[in-house]
Amino acid sequence: MTEFPHPVTLDWSKRPSMEAWNEICAWTIEHFGLPGHRYQTEVGTEKMIWYFQDIQDRLMFTVAWGDDTQG
Repeated sequence: MTEFPHPVTLDWSKRPSMEAWNEICAWTIEHFGLPGHRYQTEVGTEKMIWYFQDIQDRLMFTVAWGDDTQG
């Protein structure tokens, strides 16, 4: 993911409702568009990771939703 070097990780367990995940994903698309241009995603069994091209986009996402790797 060298083209998208700025990751943000959100754990499934910290947001157990489907409504929360729908809101996060809808918000992301509203602000950054569909994955591929400004960010990419990786979905696993325990977490979802957004990889951003621009550090400012990463910061905006983190302010809105947090980053579970940051403690």
